[in-house]
Amino acid sequence: LEQLRSNHAWQDIPVIDVTAKDLTDEDHQRLNHQVTLILEKGGFQTETLLAQIRSSLRGVPANPTSSSN
Repeated sequence: LEQLRSNHAWQDIPVIDVTAKDLTDEDHQRLNHQVTLILEKGGFQTETLLAQIRSSLRGVPANPTSSSN
């Protein structure tokens, strides 16, 4: 994430962290402002999980154009 966010062209790429780990407060602080959504382990139904992801990605272009360096 640090490398991704260090590149100015990639700073707006949404990152969704889906983890089976119980995240600590320290984990949350480290991820703060670097990820769009954190989904921790739980009994998510597939449709609920997809709905949360879709909601987080609203407004993000489906096929963003890449710029040449």
